[in-house]
Amino acid sequence: MFAASVLSVIISSYLLLSALNRGGKKAANSGFLYFLLIAFSQIVLSFEVLSLFKALSKTGFLTANAVFLTVSAVIFIKCRIKCHCGPANAGAESRTLQEILNALKRDKALKFLSVCFILFLIFQLITVIFFPVTAGDALSYYLPRCTSWIQNGSISHYITPDTRELIMPVNMELLYTWLLLFTKSENGSGIFSYTGYLCAVYVIYNILKELNFSVKRRLWAVFAFSSFSLAIAEMTEPCFDLFT
Repeated sequence: MFAASVLSVIISSYLLLSALNRGGKKAANSGFLYFLLIAFSQIVLSFEVLSLFKALSKTGFLTANAVFLTVSAVIFIKCRIKCHCGPANAGAESRTLQEILNALKRDKALKFLSVCFILFLIFQLITVIFFPVTAGDALSYYLPRCTSWIQNGSISHYITPDTRELIMPVNMELLYTWLLLFTKSENGSGIFSYTGYLCAVYVIYNILKELNFSVKRRLWAVFAFSSFSLAIAEMTEPCFDLFT
């Protein structure tokens, strides 16, 4: 059921992104981030609306997914007829990949670091998916907050000795709630921090591109950021620093 929910969010977000696509250079270069922002907003809005009716459940969320998917399909079809917008494509990302490959061919040091970087991402992804959560904040208030919402069917206030569960922003915890609602396990909840890390790398690279830095310098900046101990520690735990 979680796979069906994820697939629905991906498809509806892609359709909405395509409806917004007018072929502009800026939109094309930012498509990946727009896609993630639409998906994130969709998940948060679904929980907010369901909470009003105390309907936080698998059935309720899948119903919200179906509504979003239907609405996004209608918007895409209407937009394609009236505005001639087309499906979002990965043209900008493919050109960026080709730039990187060309730069790696000319620099052995960067080629070695890129291999290490890919292995690092693979090992961290394995850690995210299969290892249990160990972060203190996550165990003391992030995840307990999520389970309380699921039990109550709402994100309204409840009795708790930890006031952080009542006063802190809710948006990131709603992502963890989405996972817990379907899987009933905290394993894998770090995938959102992992995604935030990938977004940070993507943003760093593209900001330097806008500032006309060479591909080599952009890659060195990405590898330098990836070596920060705090980034390494937080990309596998349910923390929202990297995602923010």
